[in-house]
Amino acid sequence: MRAAPAAQFMLAGRRAPRMVAAAIAALAVGGVAAWAARKMLLPDGLSVVVAVAAALLVFALLIVNTERWALSLRWDGRAWHLARPERPIETPGELLVIVDLGPWMLLRFDAGPGAPSQWLSAHQGSVKPRWHALRCAVYSPRPAATPDASVEEAAL
Repeated sequence: MRAAPAAQFMLAGRRAPRMVAAAIAALAVGGVAAWAARKMLLPDGLSVVVAVAAALLVFALLIVNTERWALSLRWDGRAWHLARPERPIETPGELLVIVDLGPWMLLRFDAGPGAPSQWLSAHQGSVKPRWHALRCAVYSPRPAATPDASVEEAAL
């Protein structure tokens, strides 16, 4: 089995899942803010205002910051490279399929020791005509590493 040819994919999150994730985070923050306000013995009306304000702030920050969810994922035939549109610097690393549900995959990008793993969500709608190529690339075997010249010389 041969390795997949070089290819590049733009992964952009869909709006609906981002909205749901932002709403869940906002509800969690709002709940914690309400609890903290009650612990500080604030009146009930003020506790509600604090909770709603905290939730709206978190929701707004998460929705405004959705551009960072777009990523460029490139396979050069030997390694994966990850980049954000606002920073053209690519980070090489290993890409692993964690969950594959057919039209959706959860991927983990590891840039190496000491670097935190990045979790990527890839769905068929985000790369429409290139979905098959992405699936082939993530599941294709990696090319064998070429032996080091010093190892070859030691064998002679």
